[in-house]
Amino acid sequence: MSEAGYKNTPGQEPLVKWKPTTGPFVRVNFDASFDASSGEGGIGVVRRNNEGLVMGAYAAGIQWVADSFVAEAKAAVKALELAFDLGSSYTKLCTFFL
Repeated sequence: MSEAGYKNTPGQEPLVKWKPTTGPFVRVNFDASFDASSGEGGIGVVRRNNEGLVMGAYAAGIQWVADSFVAEAKAAVKALELAFDLGSSYTKLCTFFL
């Protein structure tokens, strides 16, 4: 069992529980996938307030992706666009890439 009390399947990464932000901040989580053989991938973005309520989301396929870094960069750009479009003055961007 993980520290958060979740059971992990052998060989899988530990599950991580979402943690709320403090103060006026909103959290924008993003991630990307990448297929080297096709040069395509996908991105996903979720914006939540400090209570964990989803305030916006985005998902899309992406093309002309050279590597996983480019896929994550495209996801980061969409995360910033979503935060800006929804009027977030205080935003924390979070990814699982690093």
